[in-house]
Amino acid sequence: MEPSLKISVVICTANRDASLARTLESIVAAAPPRRATWEVVVVNNGSTDDTDRVIERFRERLPMQRIFEPTRGHSHARNAGVAAATGEYFLWTDDDVTVGVCWMRAYESAFERYPSAAFFGGPIHPRFAGTPPDWLTRGLSYVLGAYAGLDVSVEEIILDPGVHELPYGANMATRAAEQRAFRYNPRLGRQPGPTMLSGEDTNMLRRLVGAGASGVWLPDAAVEHRIEPARQTVGYLWQYYRGSGATQAVKAMMQGQKFGWRERVRMSSRATWHEGYYVLGRLLARPDIWLPAITKSGRLRGRLLAHRRGLPADEREATVS
Repeated sequence: MEPSLKISVVICTANRDASLARTLESIVAAAPPRRATWEVVVVNNGSTDDTDRVIERFRERLPMQRIFEPTRGHSHARNAGVAAATGEYFLWTDDDVTVGVCWMRAYESAFERYPSAAFFGGPIHPRFAGTPPDWLTRGLSYVLGAYAGLDVSVEEIILDPGVHELPYGANMATRAAEQRAFRYNPRLGRQPGPTMLSGEDTNMLRRLVGAGASGVWLPDAAVEHRIEPARQTVGYLWQYYRGSGATQAVKAMMQGQKFGWRERVRMSSRATWHEGYYVLGRLLARPDIWLPAITKSGRLRGRLLAHRRGLPADEREATVS
C-alpha cells in the first residue's frame, strides 16, 4: 500500500488567544482530509496571554503540535513552522480566520490532481464583527487589500503571476520541498515596531515563481477573515497603507534601489496632493474620493519613511533572501 499523503496546517499566532480559539474551532468543524493524514502546527510567537492554554484545550480534538518561537515577527514564526511541520504540503492560515467546511478537502484534492504545482490559494472573504461604518460598506472595494480580501476567479485556474494576484498567507498552501528551499524573509511581514510591514508571503511566492514554480487557484477552498471594530477605522487604514508603502520600499532597497532627493521631493508633493483630495472627499462625504486618496498618500508616506530609516536589520536575512 502506498504511504498516504500528509498535510500540515500551520498557524502563527501572537497574543490573540480568543481569536485563535475561533480559528481552531472552525478547523474542528471542517471536514477532515479523506485519505491524507494531517497535523495542526500552531506557532506561538512570544505570546503573553492565554495562547498556550487555548492550544492545550484543543489537543484532544485536533492532531496538534505546539511550537514556541520567541523572536517576534511573522516571518520568524512562519520559518519556525516550516522547520517543525512534517507534512508533504503546508496549508497556511491565520489566527483570525474561519475556514470553510470543505477547506481541507479542496486542498487535498488539488494536491492529488496537480502533482507538479508548488503552491495553491483560495478566496479570502472579509467578515466584519458588529456593524461596520457606512463609509466602509460603501467603499470597501477601494480598500479590500487592507482586509486581505482576495477572490481571483470563480473557476479553478493555473495562476499566471503576470495576470493574476498571488495567494495571501491567510489562505494558501505550499509544497514542503519548495517551501523549505524558499523561506520567509525576516525583513518583511508583521514585526515589533510602529510600521505595519507585510508582504512576506507574496515575496516568498514571487521568488518561487521566479525559480519556475507553478500554482493553482482553488475557488472552493474559501475562508472568512474576521475584522474587529478596531480595524474598521480611518486610522487603521492610514496605518495599513503607510505600512504597505514601507513594505514596497523595503523590497526595493533589498534589490539595491534608492531614491535621490529629487524623487523624494516628488513623492512628498504627490502625497500632499492626495491628502488634499482626502480632505475634499471627507467634506463631500464621498468615500469613492477619500478612500483612494488614503491608499495613495499612505503608500507614498510609507515609502518616504522607510527610505529615511533604511533597511530593517536582521542577522538571519541572508539565509532567506
